[in-house]
Amino acid sequence: MMSQRQRPADRSSASDQAADRRVKVAESAVVKSLSFLDRFLPVWIGVAMVAGLALGRFLPGLQGVLDAVKVDGVSLPIALGLLLMMYPVLAKVRYDKLDTVTRDKRTMVLSLVLNWVLGPALMFALAWIFLADLPEYRTGLIIVGLARCIAMVIIWNDLACGDREAAAVLVALNSVFQVIMFGVLGWFYLDGCCTPSRSRANRSRWGS
Repeated sequence: MMSQRQRPADRSSASDQAADRRVKVAESAVVKSLSFLDRFLPVWIGVAMVAGLALGRFLPGLQGVLDAVKVDGVSLPIALGLLLMMYPVLAKVRYDKLDTVTRDKRTMVLSLVLNWVLGPALMFALAWIFLADLPEYRTGLIIVGLARCIAMVIIWNDLACGDREAAAVLVALNSVFQVIMFGVLGWFYLDGCCTPSRSRANRSRWGS
């Protein structure tokens, strides 16, 4: 009788083990399908950050050289780097199927709300909670909350085998929205009525 009760549990355990093996096989297949650069992308990002800090410290004249290579205020090295990073992924997008994404109004509205309502408000709150006495860092954190990541979103989405068409549409939508709203939200959170110090000044001015 005891052995009969254990049999369903044994079958369940065996099925769980088989499912775990299938997941591990699928994960290993995904890792093997990545190129050497893609597989260690976090490492390369860390190396690039360290290299940038080292170059800025030990080659103080590098900043002037890079500032000289600009077109209308846009750094050519940065522009070329972004182009080289995004072009291979964007070349895989099936542009004839973008209309299936643009018809999904719920996803597009949700993306705008998360990126331009909740995201900036959250970063603003974190900045004033943890960096109230450090205005430079506080301002930097708020600006980071207003600047949408574009290039790396496309890269990470491609590495995760996500929907390339949806990623392309949402990145384009938020890029256009960033051009329009970055200055407005920057004023609102940094110098507008939403700034606690400005609100206190207004209350004292009007005697409230």
